[in-house]
Amino acid sequence: MALPWTPLSAVNRYETVSRSYAMGFDPSTKKYVVIFILKNKENLNKECRILALGAPSWRKIHELPIWGLSQRNICANGTIYWMDELAMNGRRGIQCFSVAGEKFEVLFGPEGVKTTGQLAQVRGCLTFLCPKDASSGMCDLWRMDRNKNKVWTKTTIQIKLWDSPPVMLEIKIIGSTKRGEILIIVGSKWPPRGKLIVYDLETGKFRTTWITCPSHPKGKV
Repeated sequence: MALPWTPLSAVNRYETVSRSYAMGFDPSTKKYVVIFILKNKENLNKECRILALGAPSWRKIHELPIWGLSQRNICANGTIYWMDELAMNGRRGIQCFSVAGEKFEVLFGPEGVKTTGQLAQVRGCLTFLCPKDASSGMCDLWRMDRNKNKVWTKTTIQIKLWDSPPVMLEIKIIGSTKRGEILIIVGSKWPPRGKLIVYDLETGKFRTTWITCPSHPKGKV
């Protein structure tokens, strides 16, 4: 799909700038939009425009987000969330954009949580996993439903790891299934291995799926 030409008014020919895009969907209005953001080398936003799919041209958004936004974003329940964390008043801030209201705001993570890590959408809710003890696989699963006064709820889970604790373990959410199960990637750099864990929120049970790697001698890791 070809997008209309994007006019720029806030940049001169000698300025170094970068462009980023995000796509969002509002389930209440069935509206798809594309957000275009222009930022300078200091990571400050210079200009922001929005395009509703099917419209002939872009519209300018005059109220810019606080900090420069990257390509790393997700859309959940009519809101686009960026994974670029902000440190504000001792708390972690998540920049977001309401598709219906066409407005940027900063959403704060749970109090006391140092990082929100990899954001994901699970059953329409913004979700992230915060490892407490990587060696034992103990993690806090945080979810937020924007329809309930933006309250975060925590579920502590323990992910079954390998018999011998690996070095430099990484645990993160990558999404969810159609049934609402959470997809969690567990991997280590040494020894190099990884697996996909499917977690059912309702039953609290896990099931493991091996990650197939055609180039690996055994075909899986």
